[in-house]
Amino acid sequence: MELFAAVIGARVANSVVEALQSKTVEKYFWIDSIIESSVDIKRRKLINTFAWILRIKHNCLYPRDRKLGELTAAEFHKMQIRIIVMIQEEYFTSESDNQLKTLQLFKDKQELIRMKTKIVFRKDNKDFLTSAVLPTTPEVVKRLHGYTHEKNCHEGSR
Repeated sequence: MELFAAVIGARVANSVVEALQSKTVEKYFWIDSIIESSVDIKRRKLINTFAWILRIKHNCLYPRDRKLGELTAAEFHKMQIRIIVMIQEEYFTSESDNQLKTLQLFKDKQELIRMKTKIVFRKDNKDFLTSAVLPTTPEVVKRLHGYTHEKNCHEGSR
């Protein structure tokens, strides 16, 4: 719940700064835990490694349609989704898994198990409105979680 409140607070603060049309507003956010920046680096390395593997696989299968240059944001995002799906498949049997029975869940078109929230009808990013469900124990989840908070200027989570 604290994390959800932090996300909403950061978005509200950004909306206020945009409405003020000021670029000199300093913002400070605080919650009661901190994520090490090394988690961010490890998480990006993990996703980049898997994304490069997918790139190499594509280039081997389709030599006439080779992808060159740096990874694109789309490739990075695609790999991030694939990692989340793999984690969900390993830890949950389906969206009706006993561990998840108290939540309102559905599978999206990318096969991610997502949670419906009370703000689902608000106009916003679908990743914010319907969060992907992840177990709390695997190290890879902790890394994904940490990077997302850092990227969105959140101080941390429990």
